[in-house]
Amino acid sequence: MALKIEQTAWGVAPVIICDQCGDPIRDARDGNYQWQAGDAEHDPDRPRDGETAMPTRRFAFFTHKACSGPFEQARGGAAEWYAMELSDLLPMLAARLRLVGRV
Repeated sequence: MALKIEQTAWGVAPVIICDQCGDPIRDARDGNYQWQAGDAEHDPDRPRDGETAMPTRRFAFFTHKACSGPFEQARGGAAEWYAMELSDLLPMLAARLRLVGRV
């Protein structure tokens, strides 16, 4: 996950770095967040007989939309990865952190 703090003459701010090319993603419409699909049958976190299912967690990676294909191909191919638009991440993250409705 390439979330960094960028320090400039005007102050500090978080910046998302593309895990493929290393450049900042400056516009959410130009980026994706991606995670490995995983193998449910061999997932060590999958529930066994009689166990309650626990959440499966995967690391998130960030890519420019133009970089997502090369990123996936270098890491097993597109079938190994899920992707969503970066613009969808922030509202879901805000809700998960109970920030919705706060300013």
